[in-house]
Amino acid sequence: MGCGVSKETQLYEAVKQGNAKLVHKLVKAGIPHTLPVDSVGSTLLHVAGQLGHAGVIDELCEVSSQSFIEKRNDHGFTALHEAAIIGNAKAIQVRCRGFFLGLSSTQNIARSRHL
Repeated sequence: MGCGVSKETQLYEAVKQGNAKLVHKLVKAGIPHTLPVDSVGSTLLHVAGQLGHAGVIDELCEVSSQSFIEKRNDHGFTALHEAAIIGNAKAIQVRCRGFFLGLSSTQNIARSRHL
């Protein structure tokens, strides 16, 4: 991604490509990740769910509030719904690992070891 490409566009492209490392880097650099990216109010988390990018979903959930994670677009879908629609079990597992309980993935991994 060369000169003249905005950081927001780089983040969107990284999400679409499933590049979790670049998503992490750009979000940590302060690039906004919670804004709608289309006319129906979908966010980058919805896009990651639609494309089944589990690593990106994990990265975005790590830095997002519970209300953002559960945000619905104008069709009434959350990112979890988007992942379920395409049948992406791995993305659904990442999404369900603890975020509905308000746990980070680190907390949930520790919790799952005690079950």
